[in-house]
Amino acid sequence: MLKKLFPFAVALLFSSMTFAQAPRLVLFEEFTGENCGPCAGTNPYVQTLINAYPSSVLWVRYQCNIPTPGTIYYQDQTDVDTRLNYYGVSSAPWGQQDGFMWDSSLVSNWGNQPITWCADTNTGALNTVYLDNEKTVVSPFTIAVDYHLSVNADSFYTTVTVTGSESYKVSLTGKLKLRVAMLENLSFNTPPGDNGETQFPDVVRKMYPSAAGTALPDSSYNGLIQTFNFSGKIPAYIYDKSQLRFVAFVQDDNTMHVQQAGVSLYDTLALDAKAVAVQGNYLVCNTPYQTSFNFTNNGNQTLTSAQIEIKLDGTLVDTINWTGTLAPGAVGTVNVPALSPATGAHSIIAIVTKPNGVADANPGNDSSSLNFAIAATAANLPLVEGFESANMPGWFVQDPSGSAFTWARASYGDSSTYSYSMDFYDASFGAINNLYVPTLNFSGVNSPRLKFSRADAQYDFGASGGGLSQDSLYINASTDCGNTWTTLYANGGTTMATVAADANLYTPVQADWVNDTVDLSAVANNPNVILQFNAVSGNGNVLYIDNINIFNAAPVGIKTVANINALSVFPNPANDLLNVHLQLTQSAEVSFEVTNTLGQVITTGPAEMQSAGNSSLIIHTDKLSSGAYFLSVISGMERTSKLFTVIR
Repeated sequence: MLKKLFPFAVALLFSSMTFAQAPRLVLFEEFTGENCGPCAGTNPYVQTLINAYPSSVLWVRYQCNIPTPGTIYYQDQTDVDTRLNYYGVSSAPWGQQDGFMWDSSLVSNWGNQPITWCADTNTGALNTVYLDNEKTVVSPFTIAVDYHLSVNADSFYTTVTVTGSESYKVSLTGKLKLRVAMLENLSFNTPPGDNGETQFPDVVRKMYPSAAGTALPDSSYNGLIQTFNFSGKIPAYIYDKSQLRFVAFVQDDNTMHVQQAGVSLYDTLALDAKAVAVQGNYLVCNTPYQTSFNFTNNGNQTLTSAQIEIKLDGTLVDTINWTGTLAPGAVGTVNVPALSPATGAHSIIAIVTKPNGVADANPGNDSSSLNFAIAATAANLPLVEGFESANMPGWFVQDPSGSAFTWARASYGDSSTYSYSMDFYDASFGAINNLYVPTLNFSGVNSPRLKFSRADAQYDFGASGGGLSQDSLYINASTDCGNTWTTLYANGGTTMATVAADANLYTPVQADWVNDTVDLSAVANNPNVILQFNAVSGNGNVLYIDNINIFNAAPVGIKTVANINALSVFPNPANDLLNVHLQLTQSAEVSFEVTNTLGQVITTGPAEMQSAGNSSLIIHTDKLSSGAYFLSVISGMERTSKLFTVIR
């Protein structure tokens, strides 16, 4: 329960001192949400502007319930709802610069979308015009905020001092308010919502005494000092007490104009051991698996001991009693005992507790985790997978973004019941998701190839702008357990799409499927080859793959997709010309396409009839810059790709 050291009306301290005109700290309030996809796309642009003007603007975030409520919203629902209603927020992301819309001419097209405040909506370049205009407006107040935690870090004490710097009077009685909010920088290992965000700076966690604020006198003058004191228990839902600070702002409820803002420093706890990271590779080909754990002294006293718990897949497997000497800010490292889990995906969690033998007053920053996978023993070719069974030994998914939307088995197949799909429709923009093929033995395999079926649709952003989505798929290969990767296939955007773009969630029909062939000769004759389907989200639709067939020479497997029986190029690297030799199982029209490693089409060739057997093409490469490219030879529904490079 909130306790005031003095009444909110507070002692008004009069002074004959004079004050210079007060520079303004601009307050940018954003209504965003962990389940808001457009918010995840906008917030990096807002952060760029904030970083450019750290002393001129303060960005505070209300995690709201648009389009759907999340955990953070429910933790302070009452205050957030009050501020939503105060401004009449109807969509997210939504912004208010010092309580008002920064450019009324944008209302009909853009409303209060923060992207127009911070960036050029055509180029994404930094836009400082609106902030520059507002921060030059002299404020009638200065605000100082002092904050500290109790000795055991379970309570806070905050003092706000509002000082008049010029004569000021509100037009309506009782409308000038002081609002005070506890802010927390939130950081998660995995996204708490479905938009992929893990970092949430300066989130409003609680307002004091409430979002309604505290009434101030209707007028002020140069030298008038008003002091307000707040104290209370730290809310139980606070994650990391070392990331708390307080903001205070004076707002005229008649105009909603924020006249001034101020923010406190962070307080440092006496004893606070903070987890930094569990260090280790994601892919593990040889066990036992050895990792290490880094932690830091986040307090202001020297750290001499701590207890570290190690959990494997949620089960405690070891406790390490660390002793040493760590000055404030220094980092310590312990080696995690070797682990030998079964083949497949796993997680390690390390938790540092009991700094200097006492109970940890700030447990929210104690843990760090690492996901990893134990690769299977290399199997011989052929490998055939149609995803008809949910049991797929050696296959596993890596979701570095921590989103719930990643590679998964889907009940739509190419001449079958099931396939595997990547949900670009719900995945946040830029999210990376990997599907790993079981480790393969290419020893003595001179001509390995991968054939697979795919169906894909782009997302049509329609009247809202943005054109068509640009999702991407890469197929990468590693011969050193994932330490280095070679890209053997790149596709994306319109080139990858097999049907027209759609704004609805895409599900394929039989006619949508096409076939791709990937030349794997770059990793031929290697005893341990790991293949990775690497998907990069462009906020698009859904991609489906099926009928995975990895073989040497003659195709075998679920579905015969071969017309192009062999493809070779020379010279490789090329300069001005690239000679292409191919072998067809039957006469067919053949065209070609050259793409870069981003999947962008660089040049194409028209469809020409080629006879069965050996054929040749000549492709002019004299206008290509130095770099890596993919040649895709297309025959009907089949596409066979070959990596080549150009050197100038």
